[in-house]
Amino acid sequence: MVHKKRVVFVAAYSPEENLAGAKKIETIIQLFTESGKRVLLVNTSHINSKFARTKITKSKVGDAKVVEITPFTTPYRRLGKAINPIFCFFTRITSRCFKSSIVWLYNGYWFENVFALANKNNASLVYEIEDLPFSRDRGGLNLKDMLDGLSFKFAMKKASAFTFVNAEIQGRLCVADDKAKFILPTLLNDRITQVNIQTPFQNSNSIRVGYFGGLDAEKGGTALLELIENMPEGCRLTISGKGSMADKIYNAAKQHPDVRYLGLIDEETLYREMNESDVLLNPHKPIKSSNNGIFPFKVCEYLYLRKLVISTELPVINELVSNTVEIYSGDNKELSKLILKSKDIYLSKQQLIKEASQYIEINYSRSALRDFIVEKI
Repeated sequence: MVHKKRVVFVAAYSPEENLAGAKKIETIIQLFTESGKRVLLVNTSHINSKFARTKITKSKVGDAKVVEITPFTTPYRRLGKAINPIFCFFTRITSRCFKSSIVWLYNGYWFENVFALANKNNASLVYEIEDLPFSRDRGGLNLKDMLDGLSFKFAMKKASAFTFVNAEIQGRLCVADDKAKFILPTLLNDRITQVNIQTPFQNSNSIRVGYFGGLDAEKGGTALLELIENMPEGCRLTISGKGSMADKIYNAAKQHPDVRYLGLIDEETLYREMNESDVLLNPHKPIKSSNNGIFPFKVCEYLYLRKLVISTELPVINELVSNTVEIYSGDNKELSKLILKSKDIYLSKQQLIKEASQYIEINYSRSALRDFIVEKI
C-alpha cells in the first residue's frame, strides 16, 4: 500500500560542491515537509573520496528534517559513481518499505535512472531535469556520462511528470503529451521574496556591479579576473562565491580598491548585496557549447530583484526573460562598455525588467511548484 505522506528524493545533495543546486533541493524538500510529508533522501553525491560504508542517518537538509541514505564511496569517485547503482537494489527495497507516493529524481543521471528502472512500487516518478549528460565539461572520457545518457532514454519513459531548467531541454526531449511538465529554471525561496527591492542607479557617485555565484572557469571566473584588472572608471565590483578560482580572484581583488571579494556568505547577506547592486553579471562560458543543456539559477534571482542583468547568451525559458537580459558576446571590452552604459540600458528596459520580475515571482515561486505537485502528480 502506498503512503501518501511519504516521498523519496534521489539527488546528489552537496552544498560544498554545488551551492545553487543544493538551495533548490532544500527548497523543494522543505515544500514536501511543510505539507506534512516525510522525506527519505538518497544522497548520490559521492562527496567522500575514500572507502566508506553505506549510511542511514537522520539529517537536516536546509531547515527540513529527513532520513538520509548515503551509498558507499570509494577513493576513485568516477568509479564509485559508476558502480553505485548496484546499491539501487537496496534503496529499492528501502523505498518500498517507505511506501512512498512520490519518487523525485534530481536529473537523469546513471544512479537516478537505475533507481527509476528498478523501482516497482506505485509511486509517481518525477524527473527534475537541471542539465543533460555531456552538458558540463568534466574532462576526458567519462564512462558515467555515457551511462547517464543511455539509461535516461529508457528510464524517462517510466516518469509521470517532469520539470525542466529551460524550454529548449523540454523541446529536445520530446516528452509525451500525457506527461505533466513544468519549466523551473529557479525556485525562489522565502529569504529572497522577503527582500524589500531597491530601485537601481540611485547612487550617482558610482555604478555598483555584482557577481554572485560559482568561481570556476566554466561559470566565468576568467572573465571576472579580466574585469577586475580593467574595471571601468566610476564603477565598483562586488564578488561573492566559491570555486576553483576563488584564491586567484581574492588575490586580484586585494590589489584593487574598487573591488570587494566577499567569499561565501550567508543567504541574508547574499540577497542584501544583490539588492544593493545596479548591474548583475552572468559571464558564464557560452551555454551553446553545452548544447543549451543547463541554465544558471542566479539569472532569475537577479531579474526578480529588478536589476539590469548582463549575460552571455542563454537558453530560452520564455520570450519575456530572453528580451529582458542584455546579452553580450563574452568579450571583456564589450562587457566594460555595457557596464558604462548600464544606466541608459536599464532605463530603456525598466518596464520589461518589472514585467520579468513579476513573471518570475508568479511562475517560479514555491506556491507555483506546490500547485504543480498537487494538481499534476
